[in-house]
Amino acid sequence: FTGSLYVATSLYWMHAAWYSWLAVPLFWLCGVLVYTSVLVWFGCLSFRLVGPQLSSMMVAHNLLQATRYPLAIYPRFARWALLAGLPLGTFHYLPANVLFGKGAPLAALAAAPLAAVVTMFLAQKAWNLGLERYESTGS
Repeated sequence: FTGSLYVATSLYWMHAAWYSWLAVPLFWLCGVLVYTSVLVWFGCLSFRLVGPQLSSMMVAHNLLQATRYPLAIYPRFARWALLAGLPLGTFHYLPANVLFGKGAPLAALAAAPLAAVVTMFLAQKAWNLGLERYESTGS
């Protein structure tokens, strides 16, 4: 609720374009789907890598934290990785550029839903592959 209030207040004070108001729910939904899918990817590592040394969820959360800063501060390979490899930047960085009038709206509007569909598809594949290779402890 607080985040929604902040976004609405910011858009109002900035006299944002009408499409920015319509894009907020789309970006929110895409963000939920991408973030959940990435967590499923890292969670599926536990099917293969067993033991207390696995800290895959910590890696996913650190990558999420990295996308809360402008991606322009990172080297080109890191930007590419956060926009295409693990597309966490598609629901933090690109939407902020669109909503605050600093980016190309059409590219960002297409990137977030595309990233959501692709990450969900890959998460489903990773989950199914993990279940096929799963071995129980036998207890």
